[in-house]
Amino acid sequence: MNLPNDSWLRCFHTVPDPVARLVCCPHAGGSASTFFRLSRELAGRARVEVVAVQYPGRKDLRVAPTGRGIRAMAKRIAEELSV
Repeated sequence: MNLPNDSWLRCFHTVPDPVARLVCCPHAGGSASTFFRLSRELAGRARVEVVAVQYPGRKDLRVAPTGRGIRAMAKRIAEELSV
């Protein structure tokens, strides 16, 4: 999955022609890297591509504006997934 540089989505292990794509949202206070090991395992064994959400205010997005609540965040994530 090709993602723009300013994306909230992280794809740690790209899978050519994946059988499925799993979108993972970390727990409150967590980050996308929580799903790194899962991504590696599913990419290698099941050809499932894991796409993890990196919330604004976390890790490399620590200076990104956080938005206006869960609805705005869900809308942004849905928009990025539809690209």
